[in-house]
Amino acid sequence: MERPHDKIRFDAANPVRVPVARQGSLQLVLFCLEAGQEIPRHAAAATVVMQAFTGEGVLVSGDESVEAKAGDLVLVPPQVPHAMKAPRGRFTVLATIVAAAD
Repeated sequence: MERPHDKIRFDAANPVRVPVARQGSLQLVLFCLEAGQEIPRHAAAATVVMQAFTGEGVLVSGDESVEAKAGDLVLVPPQVPHAMKAPRGRFTVLATIVAAAD
């Protein structure tokens, strides 16, 4: 069984993206951000569920910005711009990505 906590790692220069699991159209990715880092706004063809995993930060979906702490979830529909930020301290986000059916 994959343990996302065991995969947490940080880089002072850039956010770290760690693949956790993949099966069919489902993918789990752990994002590890140092204070001041962010994953800029982008859109995907998939549905994305961003879960604040450790620490506190900001999760953005469309025009909504949520101050998130461990356990908080934000649902991002396909093609909606989304982002994540760690304004004050280390912040990890577990993203569940579900690709659209062909």
